[in-house]
Amino acid sequence: MIETIKENIKNYKDYVVLTTDEDSELWKLGEKEGYELLEIPEKVGGRYSVFSSAGLFPLAVIGIDIDQLLDGARKMRELCLSKDIFTNPAALSALIIYNNYKKQKTIHNTFLFSNDLESIGKWYRQLTAESLGKEKDLQGKSVTNGITPIISIGTTDLHSMVQLYLGGPNDKITTFVIVNEFKNHIEIKDNEICILPNLKNKDMGSIMNAIIQGVEKTYLNRQLPYVEIILPKKIEYCIGQLLQMKMMEMMFLGHLMNINPFDQPNVEEYKIETKKYL
Repeated sequence: MIETIKENIKNYKDYVVLTTDEDSELWKLGEKEGYELLEIPEKVGGRYSVFSSAGLFPLAVIGIDIDQLLDGARKMRELCLSKDIFTNPAALSALIIYNNYKKQKTIHNTFLFSNDLESIGKWYRQLTAESLGKEKDLQGKSVTNGITPIISIGTTDLHSMVQLYLGGPNDKITTFVIVNEFKNHIEIKDNEICILPNLKNKDMGSIMNAIIQGVEKTYLNRQLPYVEIILPKKIEYCIGQLLQMKMMEMMFLGHLMNINPFDQPNVEEYKIETKKYL
């Protein structure tokens, strides 16, 4: 990659930033070549590093307002340090997930009603898997602990997965993540549709809201457990709140499950075997 930049840009060093551990081989290369360096915090695992310099820099590059992102995170951190569980969204969510886990709801489905939030769902999937999937507890006792995280996107997965969710094994707890104010206000006109007359003159936002209400009512009718998270808007401040809440939720879950949510000892096993083949 750097060779390609060298060939096409005269002052190429101004366009190279290395994100790595301090004193790693890549860090030493950066010092030697004069590249900009961003340190990955030693005590912060990758999945928890979204608000570190390593996580914020690429967001700033693509135009994300990282000040608003951090403001949202700070406000949520304050809420999630409350000792009153009913005003602490991370602790309350963790308790609900944990209670259902004890009832054999070992799959957590994060159902995001916005295509733009899919990458956050994938991040949360990693956060859950690496933080909670442990074979030993804090006392070293074998527990083979873990919640299996999956993600769904509305409305796409209402067609591809909801038959399983409603008719299959009752082994899942679902968290619906909903955006209260949709950007899309396209209205369906009379001459655009004839086979579904009840959609006439409805905008896409109101249609999506009706779908969400229908899904949640169905879950309620079937007594399927779920949590609802509502983002007022799809903006940096609210996304910062969501990310911070989920990281603190994971810390509470680690405490409830008596495991360390910050390490991932088994990840090294496949790396060791891979190095042997290499």
